[in-house]
Amino acid sequence: MYPLIGARSPYPYGRPLPSFNWLIEKGKTCALNFLISLNAGLSRILGTMLKLDFQRAVFLRVPEMERSKQKYFRQLFLMCDEYQTFATVGESDPIGDEKFFSLSRQSKCIAIVATQSISSLKSTLSGESYRTLLQTFRTKIFLALSDDFYTRLASELCGREDKPFATYNISESGQNSKLSLLTGQTVSDRGSISASKSYSMRQDYPACQTAVAWQQSFHPAASMESRSQFANSTPDISLWPI
Repeated sequence: MYPLIGARSPYPYGRPLPSFNWLIEKGKTCALNFLISLNAGLSRILGTMLKLDFQRAVFLRVPEMERSKQKYFRQLFLMCDEYQTFATVGESDPIGDEKFFSLSRQSKCIAIVATQSISSLKSTLSGESYRTLLQTFRTKIFLALSDDFYTRLASELCGREDKPFATYNISESGQNSKLSLLTGQTVSDRGSISASKSYSMRQDYPACQTAVAWQQSFHPAASMESRSQFANSTPDISLWPI
């Protein structure tokens, strides 16, 4: 039972949040619900500090897992909506989301983040640091959006695949050709027309910018780490309903 808040309580300002080490090992769920409209700056600070404290606790599991290899350690989930508000990139510093996401698999942490667009993430971070952060996400799901930078990047992340292209050739030939004084064009007594069709394999995007921009609802373009996610499909990215 939680103690009451008051002068006689050991927690006069409210019960403090337990450490993430304890919350993780007990299998608890910690969620931050703070309206940005109340105080945008404070909500961002709270969310960022809560995220950094969670990341620190996740990294502390690594030496413990090395010492107790026979012990079962539960999987962890980090879920963040409006991620562009809380994203941080350390670059040369030892902390940063790009370093956490690249090493968190060792601690059995699965991160799921959602952002409005790549452009909003780019405007939050400095320089080209968003690219370093973006490459740590092995699975990316792109919903429909009209931003040209967003659609171009999604299309480029598709990679290229071999696609068959048909080529049509039509040729006309004539014998005893001569110039017509009436029409000014060449005419012949005997002529023939031939048509041919050939196929060739070319490298092309499996999802072009138009396909990404005009997707239907719940039909995103998903860039998957494993190619076996799609039956009878070889590219890393394709349009797939979820």
